[in-house]
Amino acid sequence: MNCPKCGGISHVYHKKNEVKRIRRYRKCKECGANFITEQPPEKIVPKRSARRLSDDDVREMRAYAKDMGVGPYVVGAAFDVPPRTVHDLLTGRTYKDVA
Repeated sequence: MNCPKCGGISHVYHKKNEVKRIRRYRKCKECGANFITEQPPEKIVPKRSARRLSDDDVREMRAYAKDMGVGPYVVGAAFDVPPRTVHDLLTGRTYKDVA
């Protein structure tokens, strides 16, 4: 950000996150003037769930692997899911909460 007095480069020496705005306290590196800049707070976007399979899909894959006696490659091909994902859900590394 440029200094409003001399147009020089400034740096932030303090920052306050308030409910309605973000305030940055700046100091010009060239003339030493202090000034404040404000901006509205950034919107927080909720994280997307990492899960790609439904609980029913997981149960069905586990039952298929157990009944057919096959491994992750066969189950993955049958359900169009990567073998590593199938291996992780069969061994309980992922989807631990799905019975």
